[in-house]
Amino acid sequence: RHRHMTALKFIYNNLRYYIRKNLLLALGVAISGAVLTGALVVGDSVDYSLNRIVEQRLGEITHVLKAGDRYFTGELSEEVETQLQIPVSSILLQEASAVADGGARRMNQVQVMGVEPSFDRMAGLEDYYSTLSGDSIIVSRNLANRLSVEVGDELLLRIEKASLIPLNAPFVSDAENIVTLRATIKAVAGDPELGRFNLRVSQTAPFNIFISLKRLEEVMDFSGRVNVMLFRADGQTGNEEIWEAVKTKFSAADAGLRLTELEDRQQLEVTSDRVFIDDVLSKALFNAAKESEGILTYFVNQFESAQGSTPYSFVSTLPSELLDPGEMIINDWLAEDLSAAVGDSLQLSYFKVGPLRELTDTTTTFVVRSIVPMEGRFGDGSLMPDLPGLSDAGNCRDWDTGVPISLESIRDKDEDYWDDFGGIPKAFISVEQGEELWKNRFGTYTSFRYSGEDGRAALESSLMEQVDPSMLGFTLEATRSKGYEAAGSGVDFSQLFGGLSFVLLLAAII
Repeated sequence: RHRHMTALKFIYNNLRYYIRKNLLLALGVAISGAVLTGALVVGDSVDYSLNRIVEQRLGEITHVLKAGDRYFTGELSEEVETQLQIPVSSILLQEASAVADGGARRMNQVQVMGVEPSFDRMAGLEDYYSTLSGDSIIVSRNLANRLSVEVGDELLLRIEKASLIPLNAPFVSDAENIVTLRATIKAVAGDPELGRFNLRVSQTAPFNIFISLKRLEEVMDFSGRVNVMLFRADGQTGNEEIWEAVKTKFSAADAGLRLTELEDRQQLEVTSDRVFIDDVLSKALFNAAKESEGILTYFVNQFESAQGSTPYSFVSTLPSELLDPGEMIINDWLAEDLSAAVGDSLQLSYFKVGPLRELTDTTTTFVVRSIVPMEGRFGDGSLMPDLPGLSDAGNCRDWDTGVPISLESIRDKDEDYWDDFGGIPKAFISVEQGEELWKNRFGTYTSFRYSGEDGRAALESSLMEQVDPSMLGFTLEATRSKGYEAAGSGVDFSQLFGGLSFVLLLAAII
C-alpha cells in the first residue's frame, strides 16, 4: 500500500512539474485530431455531394444508348423494352438558343429535349413530363433564373434542325438548318424534377428545355426518329444484355437504309437517308445476296463536245464489265443536244467535294461508246439519289443544292427535260471509274440493286446479320455507375484536406 501511494504521488508530482509540456502535448494532440477529423468530414461531405450530383442529373436512369450523329426509329425503343422488360424511353436531343423579353435576354447552347410520356419513369415522377403538349415547355431552374422568366412567360426558341443527312454532305443545302418556335413555360424544373438532366459527366448543370417529342418532330418536320435511348435497368440487367437486345432488334431503318421494291424492274433497291451509303455498310450490302450491284449517281456541272455544251445533269454507273474506264454511254437526248456521235470525245465537269465542303472544279474526258434510247436501265429515274432541295424541286430554277449553280446557263430545253424526265441520268460510266472520281468521306455508292426473287424480308435479314450498331457509331454506356466511378476516382478529398493541413499537423506535433 505504501509503495502504491508512493507511485501515485510520483505520477501526480511528475504531471504537476511538467504541466506546461503536458498541456502543450495535449493541445497538439487535440489540434491534430481536430484537423484530421475536419479533413475527413469535409472529404466525406464532398464525396456525398458529388454522388448527389450524379443522382440529380440522371434521376433513375442507369444506361444510355447514344447514336452519335445518327438517328434511329422510335420502334427500336419499343421492341427493346418488350424484350428486356425494363423501362425504356427515347428522347430527341438538339441544341438551341432561347430568347426572352423580345430579345432583351438570350441564352445560347441550351439543350432542347423532345420527351415521351415515359420520360416520367426515368425521372422517378408521375404526371410531370407526360403532361407536356403543344407549345408548352418545362425549363430548368438555372435557365429560368438566367433569363428572368417564370411559369406563364414566353420564350422564343431557335432550334438546330435535325437532319438525317450529315452536315457538309455533297449537294445538300444547309440554308434552313434552324427552326423557330414560340413556347410558353408550363413549369420550372428544380433538382427533384430532373432539371439538372445531363448525360455528360460534369458537375456543371446544363441549361435545359423539355418539350413533347411529338411537337418537336412537327416543328422540325422530322418524324419517327430519335437519337438517345434511356434505360432504367434493374440489378440483373447489365450492359451486355442491353447491347444484345439493341443488336437483335436493330433494323435497316435504324441504320439509315431504305429498302424499296422496284416492281417494273423486278428488283430490290437499297438507298440511304444520308444520300451516300457509309463504306462500313457497303461491305455488308455487297455480301447480302449472291448478286449485288453498287451504283453511284452523281450531279455534274456540264458536258462539253466540240459542237456544244449541256449544263447540270446526273451521271450514273454501270458494272465495269459493260464499260472500260474512259468510255461513256449517253442517251439520245444528250447526243442530239451535243451533236455527238459514237467515238466523239466529251469533257465532263463536276465538283470534287473535300473536307468542310471545299469544292474543286474538275474535268475528265470520255469517249462516247454508244448512244441509247431512254428505256429500261437508261430511263430509270430512281437512279437519282434523294437530295432535298434538288430532287423535290418543281423546276431547275428552284434547285437548292449547297453548291454554286449558274441559273443563267439553264436553257428552256433543260427545264423541259426536268419536267418530262426528272433526274434520269443523261450518261453512264463504269462503276470502277465512278468510284475513283466521286468517292468521298460520306461513302462511295448512292444505291445498291438486287434481284427481287429472294424478297425484301430475306434481304433485310441477311443484311442485318452483318451490321452491328457499333460500326455506325452507336455507343451504350452504364452512365450511372460511370458517374459514381468518376465521382469517386478523382482526388481523395480527405487526403487532400489532410495534406493542405500538414503545416498545422507538423506544428502541433513539434
